[in-house]
Amino acid sequence: MVEAVFQGCDRTDRARLMHSLVDILMADHKKFLEELRALDHLADQRQAADPHLIKAAVEKLAIGLRRHAALEDEQFMPAFRQRPDLPAEPFSETFFMHLEAEHRGIEDYLQRLSALVNQSPLPFHWPQTYALLARSLKSHFRKEEEQIFPLALKS
Repeated sequence: MVEAVFQGCDRTDRARLMHSLVDILMADHKKFLEELRALDHLADQRQAADPHLIKAAVEKLAIGLRRHAALEDEQFMPAFRQRPDLPAEPFSETFFMHLEAEHRGIEDYLQRLSALVNQSPLPFHWPQTYALLARSLKSHFRKEEEQIFPLALKS
């Protein structure tokens, strides 16, 4: 897939594409953090919050996160890993395996949260699962924004 995205690209075009991908991913992070703030508010209300609002917010987040993860996994990360100047530390195979494990963990929390918010009545403990998802996402975003994206933006 990466070869198709970058096929026929010179170094300048490749750099522009990477910048575009980072811009999209960063905009997603910002949007997801706003969605998490809205869910924080709903979680604070616990049982007083409208279950339909909670379910809709979780579904919206899930759709966006899955699209985002596909963009990262299928286009951005393979292209990033092909950089000839990629330093072995911190970008070892173990580092990338950890990122993939984070994606799987986030998907697991997302599935669990979706199952909870689809129950009626809404389980009292749904905010705990949400909190685990939110913490994982924020940590993952920080890693990408502080370690990966700055190098990806270097020409």
